[in-house]
Amino acid sequence: MQGEDHFHYKSNKHSGSWLLSGVFFIGLIGLGILSLKQHFQIQELKALDYAKTEHTARDNSHLVNQLVYMQRQVNQQIGQSTEQMGKIIRRLDGAEEILSDLSGGICLIQGEYIFVDPQTQQPLRHVEQLIKGEEPSEIKLFPVISPETAEPTDALVLSVEGEGAPLVVEFTGTGFLVDGEGYVVTNKHVTGPWRYTQDYQSILQAGYEAQMLIFRAFFPNQPEPFELEVRAVDSQEDVALVHCDLGGSQIPVLPCVHDPGNLKTGQTVLVLGYPTGFDLLLARMDKEQLDQLLGVQGMSFEEVALKLADQNLIHPVATRGMCGRVNEGRIVYDAPTAIGGSGAPVINLDGEVVAINTALMKEFAGTNFGIPISYALELLDKMGEGAEKGR
Repeated sequence: MQGEDHFHYKSNKHSGSWLLSGVFFIGLIGLGILSLKQHFQIQELKALDYAKTEHTARDNSHLVNQLVYMQRQVNQQIGQSTEQMGKIIRRLDGAEEILSDLSGGICLIQGEYIFVDPQTQQPLRHVEQLIKGEEPSEIKLFPVISPETAEPTDALVLSVEGEGAPLVVEFTGTGFLVDGEGYVVTNKHVTGPWRYTQDYQSILQAGYEAQMLIFRAFFPNQPEPFELEVRAVDSQEDVALVHCDLGGSQIPVLPCVHDPGNLKTGQTVLVLGYPTGFDLLLARMDKEQLDQLLGVQGMSFEEVALKLADQNLIHPVATRGMCGRVNEGRIVYDAPTAIGGSGAPVINLDGEVVAINTALMKEFAGTNFGIPISYALELLDKMGEGAEKGR
């Protein structure tokens, strides 16, 4: 019995050992499987991390390339802007040279006209006092129109049989030489202002006609005026071509831009003319100079012009502005001007005429209008064609 018990004890002991070994072995296999799985997971995470790193590197590289490209573009634009600003500054600095080169070809136009009876050619004269027994029909009362309100403010008492001085209307304008043969460009209303002013329409409507007494040009550095003759006017636009005999005088011809599209909104322009006529020229002088020039008794409109020319005191005034709008028929800019500046050249910073100063808006001093110079050049071409046909 004891032997059998011992045998069973040993058998049970061996069976327990094998079972424990099996469990241990299975445990090792399980641990191995877990370790292998963790290894694969680690490798997978490493692969994902590497891929992410590679993607991030590629993104960073692309971003760096973009930044480099953008920096090059910005540097290029800065370089171009700097170059353009340099050109603008140089051109603005060259404005003084432009004025010096072109001023000699810009003239002050002086005119005087009267009104005459077309039948008798007698001028209308001021009636200083009514003659006793004179019939009212022999006296003409002509209202004077206010430019601001277009309403009559006063009346001129005029008659062809009056004893007073003739009614003489004085005016000034600006013109510029565009051809060596003596052709000068100005506004149409400068060649016949009575057609465009409201002041004397009642006289014209009564049947009287305007007659020009003086129509001449004063160029800088020229001691004598040049008589002007109207040669052509545009049928639609405020543009005229007048002519003078230069008599061999060396007067600069102003270069012109044929294509109005060359002028762009925002570009700087210069207006050279004689705004306010002789008033601004005289305002430049001090009292002593005025006394020496005009004398104590004063001088007539005609005498003042001749005296200023003789002393080389007639030079155009320059103003600078910017183009606000450009189209085929009108150029709008803010260069200051005034009555007397009509017909002045509007010049770009290359020293070329682009337009003819023609009108100002009294309600807003920052808006003035010009007509493209191409209209005047077309008139000049027609004059040339007419001359060819006449030969």
